[in-house]
Amino acid sequence: MQSVERVDGPWPREMTIEVSEFPRPLLELLFVRHAWDLDVWVHFDELDPAPDPGASRRPSEVNSAELSERWVDAWKACSYWNWRSRRDYADDPSIAAMHGVTGPVWWSRTFGWDGLDRIAFEGWCAELDSLRQPDGPERAVGDELVAAWRDGLRAVFVMPYLRTEGAEWNGSRFMTISARTRLDPGAYRDALTGRPRPAVAI
Repeated sequence: MQSVERVDGPWPREMTIEVSEFPRPLLELLFVRHAWDLDVWVHFDELDPAPDPGASRRPSEVNSAELSERWVDAWKACSYWNWRSRRDYADDPSIAAMHGVTGPVWWSRTFGWDGLDRIAFEGWCAELDSLRQPDGPERAVGDELVAAWRDGLRAVFVMPYLRTEGAEWNGSRFMTISARTRLDPGAYRDALTGRPRPAVAI
């Protein structure tokens, strides 16, 4: 789910922060990697809560190296899409063409559900629903959010990662934060005011 946070009152009227809670294409990819225990070079924090793979089994007709390559290609496409404002692509189509990206990659639409327990995946998504918070956390850290916006922050991605002491910054415009960190105002403030550090995964 995505929401656009437009701030009124004492905050700048023109300020807009896009908050994406658990983007579904990325959840599918995280589930695939976890369920099949794929060996990929992309670094991740531990998942929290971690999904139950259910009856998922890696397809025997495709070797593990090929599956990992497919997965990394899909993750890179989703990352490029999410790290940039959608308006960037609309305003300058050459950016999308340069990366070969026209939208997020859905594993299920590209490769289907073969080898994956769809009921287990939906169960994990239902579990994550309890961690969704449309806009309250952003209002609780207003001063820090305004300062981060003035420094260039435009989007916050909320992911089911194990809570850490900070956040991953994909450049100055996009921040990835764990759901539990976002629900803790003190931890969220620390993440917003922490020094941005580069990340290889959203």
